[in-house]
Amino acid sequence: MEQLVPEWRNGPRDFQVDVWAHILDKIPVLLVTHTGGGKTASFWGPICILQHLLKHPVPSMAKPPKSPVGIIITPLVELGNNHAREISQHGL
Repeated sequence: MEQLVPEWRNGPRDFQVDVWAHILDKIPVLLVTHTGGGKTASFWGPICILQHLLKHPVPSMAKPPKSPVGIIITPLVELGNNHAREISQHGL
């Protein structure tokens, strides 16, 4: 994760790892937190993990989808555009 997002020096928060586990287990998640509370990393994490698993498969794990899809609902169009721009700048 540090190689992909070097500005994320402190790593994920505990609740973000919990969200990742739920998403990767295909359990729907509704995350509500304040601005700057870590929502973006909560949906970036599983995408990064799936991309890594596509490049470095683990024999004992199910193969991830080739094109994982996440539905992110934002209150503002520009916020969604910013997310899309940032995630594509990181090669995701």
